[in-house]
Amino acid sequence: MGADDNAREALEGRYAAELDYYKFQVELAVKVALAILTIIGSLVAFITTRDDLPRVPVMLSLAVPILLCAAFAYMYWRASIGAQVLQTKHAATAKSLGIEPFHLGLLAGLCQLGTGLCLLAGIGVTVVAYALNDSPLHPATKSASSATLVCRPSESGQR
Repeated sequence: MGADDNAREALEGRYAAELDYYKFQVELAVKVALAILTIIGSLVAFITTRDDLPRVPVMLSLAVPILLCAAFAYMYWRASIGAQVLQTKHAATAKSLGIEPFHLGLLAGLCQLGTGLCLLAGIGVTVVAYALNDSPLHPATKSASSATLVCRPSESGQR
């Protein structure tokens, strides 16, 4: 009986470890998605509001957020495959213990959502990059006469 008890304890430990790992992965998936989308949004906002940059560095600077989006979309896609493997292993462990496994599909869903969000953000940044490239209002293409778009009173106070 000692061997059976040790085997059951090992399976119970593995079952608990799988659930702890699942909780950690879900928390990590949400935090990374929020962090990366915040960073990408901040980069795009900073780059697109700079008036002193010529057109080419703006376009090259927007390549960084696009590459970040692509890298994290790939990471989330690979993580969704890993989440499905975790769910299969967890089901086998639960079956060995004779108990009902937890449904761990949330992690795969979050990873698929992260993939979609990163791809969507990458497409959005690409659209912004092309829009800036073709925009006549881009700071690098403004002429001296069109640079002042705000009406200001003259120094003498006359309008």
